[in-house]
Amino acid sequence: LALAAAGVIHAVRRALGKEVFDVQLHAGFIVGCGAIAEMQTGEGKTIAGVLPAYLRSLAGQGVHVVTPNDYLAVRDHRLLEPVFQQLGLSTGAIDASTDPLARQTAYRADITYGSSHAFGIDYLRDQLATGQAAEKRLGELVYSTATGGECESRFLERGLNSAIIDEADHVLIDDAVSPLLLSRAAEGEAA
Repeated sequence: LALAAAGVIHAVRRALGKEVFDVQLHAGFIVGCGAIAEMQTGEGKTIAGVLPAYLRSLAGQGVHVVTPNDYLAVRDHRLLEPVFQQLGLSTGAIDASTDPLARQTAYRADITYGSSHAFGIDYLRDQLATGQAAEKRLGELVYSTATGGECESRFLERGLNSAIIDEADHVLIDDAVSPLLLSRAAEGEAA
């Protein structure tokens, strides 16, 4: 944790020319340990999120940084991409206008920024793809999975490992009252 914090401080200084304040480090330690940190407006939540994202990404399984909207996801990604590059990590961002191939690329990055809505819809898309894959014959499904074939490329996300939520009250409470719905058309013509 101490070495990771030192690396983050150095990367922020080199990439952004800014200092990491004690309150940002304190919040980063708390979130990095899996708890919730509350920060006041103007204390630098964006910079505070770098340490826990870095710590979680070291497992090599990907980290989702969840924001309340697309604007914040793209803004934070653009701001922090040079910091994460200094740390040797790749980043990506998704928003409503991101095409499926770019989404897959963003999800394959070490750290992926996106809104709660974008992550939720992509999760539902992957669930539909899972259902379509299950409709294949079992032998075909096992073969394509074992060879890394068609089955892998259907999915947008690479799996759910870790998420850091910016504005947790908004994302987990306010957005929770709006259901995410996604459907697909049945095969054949409509009657």
